[in-house]
Amino acid sequence: MGTLFKYHYPGAEIIASLILEAVLSDSPKAAYCAGPMVEEILGPRTKLDDDSFFQFMSEKTGLKDLKV
Repeated sequence: MGTLFKYHYPGAEIIASLILEAVLSDSPKAAYCAGPMVEEILGPRTKLDDDSFFQFMSEKTGLKDLKV
């Protein structure tokens, strides 16, 4: 579908296939995830506490030193 930063973003097909998987499943999951940054973002999320994840995301997005 397009490219933003260094990631290639797929079209709607990836989400459509997840919806189809959920609808046809005998035991659907509570949540599904897909996209180019799933492993990069959700991987650390499962291993970090909230404060550490906030710091990780602040550094990842370049907002670490932002003062408001």
